[in-house]
Amino acid sequence: MIVDATPLFRQGIRAVLLHTGKYTIVGEARDPPEALALARAEQPDVVLLSGQLPDARTLTWQLRQLIPTIGILVFAASPDEEQLFQFIKAGASAYEPPTITGEVLTEKVSQVGCGNYLITSDVLLAPSSQAIMSMVTDRKGAGGKLTEGWTDFALKGGN
Repeated sequence: MIVDATPLFRQGIRAVLLHTGKYTIVGEARDPPEALALARAEQPDVVLLSGQLPDARTLTWQLRQLIPTIGILVFAASPDEEQLFQFIKAGASAYEPPTITGEVLTEKVSQVGCGNYLITSDVLLAPSSQAIMSMVTDRKGAGGKLTEGWTDFALKGGN
């Protein structure tokens, strides 16, 4: 499901995802009320959400309450740490700039759809992000492993 006020942006995301042949778009919404109604009806696995919508953080929380297993990828205008923290607190699975490429987007959608929470290493390594890092590691059930030097990749079974 795609949620953004701009039709061209929604159409672009739709085209990128449908081009892969891996995804079904259950619908598009222009605003939070439309998104909630669509989510109730369609029960999507993943929502791609504009962080610039009015009440986007509230919508993130409402979607997480409605469908606890939903993956929520938020597009943000800037890598603002406070905004990132607020979206993670509300239940976002990933937080990406709108400049993301189609190839990266499809990979992120796959990962979020599998229940993964994605936070970039740039954010995790920033000195002021310790509160975010501890919240994310606790949420993933990894305890303090990321703070002990384990990588997210290693926690998922990578090398």
